[in-house]
Amino acid sequence: MVTATIEIPLAEEFGVTAISRDHPDALFRYLSGIEEPDRSYGLVEVHADDLDELLDQLRAVPSVRAFELLDRYEGRAVFRYETDVSELYRAVRDSDILPAFPYTIRDGVLTFRVTTSTDRLSRFGETLRSLGWTFDVTMVSQSLDDTDFLTDHQWHVLETAVDAGYYDSPRRCTLSEVADEVGIAPSSASEVLHRAEGSVIRWFISERGEELGGIH
Repeated sequence: MVTATIEIPLAEEFGVTAISRDHPDALFRYLSGIEEPDRSYGLVEVHADDLDELLDQLRAVPSVRAFELLDRYEGRAVFRYETDVSELYRAVRDSDILPAFPYTIRDGVLTFRVTTSTDRLSRFGETLRSLGWTFDVTMVSQSLDDTDFLTDHQWHVLETAVDAGYYDSPRRCTLSEVADEVGIAPSSASEVLHRAEGSVIRWFISERGEELGGIH
């Protein structure tokens, strides 16, 4: 299992993209939504200084079939809307992933978190690339309780290295001795440990960084 934060620069066809770029400081927070075969519905909170102008633009977007303002106070508004289904919605559906609400749009960039398998996340990336979409994965954390965190081989080599004292200071064994213990070449042991160490460090920073020093 993997949890990732994904940023996607949106295409113009997505309902609020152009408006978001016209108002780069505005923050759209998608609180909930559902999708039907030919349309989608969303509940959105928006924060903006020029809120009146922004709401007028939203009402005029051709792909927005219905718009209802539910709440308004100073620079904040909550609205419900109905719109056409975009390629992005189809990519999410076809990849069988479930983005966690709320997700946000600011200055034309969609940001959301998703918890899924590595296979589904990879399939989502492949689908986006096939459609010509660009994206960035800005944070990834993996569960230590899940076999997706490290491969069985990585676990075995890493555990052997720890038990043998490879990570002690001073070290109680060499890389060659770890490699001999697991029956692989030293160069292979070095590569396996490097990948395993990277996965463990990324998980630790994403899970504990903010608590220990504000790293995010």
